[in-house]
Amino acid sequence: IQRLGDWLFPAVVTDIDMSDCGLTELSLSVNLQSVEKLDLSKNKFTALPQFIKVLPNLKTLYLHNNPNFDDDVSLLV
Repeated sequence: IQRLGDWLFPAVVTDIDMSDCGLTELSLSVNLQSVEKLDLSKNKFTALPQFIKVLPNLKTLYLHNNPNFDDDVSLLV
C-alpha cells in the first residue's frame, strides 16, 4: 500500500475515479504503472496533468466538464 496525502493506494491500481472533486491541478508521485482507466471529469483542470504522459497502461481517460476541454471528451489511448 502506498500513501498519497491522506489516501492509501493498494500496490496495483487499475481504475482511478477522481471525478467531481473540484481539482485544478494534480501531481502524483506514487507508482501508477498499472492504471488503465482514469476519470478526471467534472473538475476545474485547464491543462492536462503532466503525470498522464507516463502512464504506460492507460487505455481510457475521462476529461469532460473541465474548462478548456469539450463536454464530451473521453480519450481511448
